Amino acid sequence: MVKPQFGLLLLWAALRRRWNALAAGALTLAVGGAVSLTVFGLRNNLDYLGVLAGLSRKAQSHYANQSIFGLLNRAIFNGENLPYHPYVYPPFVPWIYAVTLATTAVLVLVALMYPWRERAGGMADLAAIGVVSVVATPMAWEHHYGVMLPVFVWLWFAVYRRGVGSAWALALAWVLIADFLSPLNFFAAVPVANLLQSYMYFGALLLLGLLLRVRTASEP
Repeated sequence: MVKPQFGLLLLWAALRRRWNALAAGALTLAVGGAVSLTVFGLRNNLDYLGVLAGLSRKAQSHYANQSIFGLLNRAIFNGENLPYHPYVYPPFVPWIYAVTLATTAVLVLVALMYPWRERAGGMADLAAIGVVSVVATPMAWEHHYGVMLPVFVWLWFAVYRRGVGSAWALALAWVLIADFLSPLNFFAAVPVANLLQSYMYFGALLLLGLLLRVRTASEP
């Protein structure tokens, strides 16, 4: 209800014919939507759509925004990086907006259209769209990455603990996503090197790649 990007999970459920999950999500939205209309009224709910549209064009550039939008703005020193002011947004840059949209489209298509075959609708498939729901948005704060914890748990017990593949890449993804690597903020003012501040974003892309490579047929 508070993170609209997770609506991709409903689209995933429809495409994978997970009707029970789709019905549960639709019912939750219906109940939550009714409560929101009752408490805040129609005008405020409609205005929220405008807020979302605005954020897609002018998301914040603070280093905690671990998205391609934040990465590119920090790379060209557009907006703030280390300081944080909740009402400060970087000037709009058309090509960054275009690249963000293109990246979003590619990531969503990869997750939804990947040839999962017999694994379609399985845990790796669900985990992939969950990861993409976070990293494909223009504003992905560090705490949004918390939804990836169960993905690591499942990958370890269902795949890597059984000796299928090397766990080193999984360990690297965990370090990048689960840790606050504050020394990398020393590169905030260094061209190119400040890309390292987006370590969580890169860790999530690595995690997505690992999910796409899962080949075990014994998924729960």
